[in-house]
Amino acid sequence: MDICVHVGMHRTGSASLHHWLDWQREALAARGVTLCLPPQQGLTLTPPPRAAAAAPDHPGAAGRVVAALPRLGRGGTGHLILSSPDLAGAPEDCLATPRLYPDFAARMAALAQTLGPEVTRVGLSIRSYDGFWSSLLTAAVQRGTALPARSLLDRMVTQPRRWRTLIDEAAAAFPQAQVVVWPFERLAGRPDRQLDLLTGRRMGGPGQPGTSPWLNRSPGRDQLRHDLREGGRDWQAIPMGDGRWMPFDLSQITTLRDQYSADLAWLRAGAEGRATLDEGIGAPEATGQVPVAI
Repeated sequence: MDICVHVGMHRTGSASLHHWLDWQREALAARGVTLCLPPQQGLTLTPPPRAAAAAPDHPGAAGRVVAALPRLGRGGTGHLILSSPDLAGAPEDCLATPRLYPDFAARMAALAQTLGPEVTRVGLSIRSYDGFWSSLLTAAVQRGTALPARSLLDRMVTQPRRWRTLIDEAAAAFPQAQVVVWPFERLAGRPDRQLDLLTGRRMGGPGQPGTSPWLNRSPGRDQLRHDLREGGRDWQAIPMGDGRWMPFDLSQITTLRDQYSADLAWLRAGAEGRATLDEGIGAPEATGQVPVAI
């Protein structure tokens, strides 16, 4: 059995992928693919294991996977997909430090220790930093966090961790696995292709492949202004318009996009043998460059 770990970073289309995979669950099961996706709280196997709890030395979702492996193997599972953005860490930690998933290496090491060499593929979905950070900030502001100060935005631009850093850390934790990476901008609307990358084989799109609804999409500026005003907060600091809120200025955006371009260039050059990039050549671009409202 192949275990495929998808570390779908927050705000990179993971919820949409999970929606599509869950919709295709029966068709996938018939092809030997079992899913371990996040419900509202925690992670459970779908279908759930008969054992109510994992072995005590394997706590949490990964432990439940390990406990269920023998039963899944007997049931004909060829690919087990474990997918959750929370495998990378919490968005609150990214914003508070601010660092790009500051404890990612430790999390990957713990996951690898629990799952062992059965992990054959690790998938990471990444996104341009201006879109990633602004989306995290929008979600936090909606939940009640104060609008970010200029000093915090500067620290996000200059923080040293990159997607390349996380890719290196994933490859170090899972030296026996193939690490595959795809950009949100290219494959956010192609869950069928993401499934191919996670399984390492052409699945042919069970059911009705190709598209999925865009879930957890960031609100437009007008909606964000409305939400803040309803909550008695500083809504006038958000520019008017239907487009997404971009808290960074033009200089910061340029720097963030240059950093992302450098990551992609490194991946296209082979990532020093640590990972493979799939840009969905032939797939329509999902988002393009975000219109900037300053």
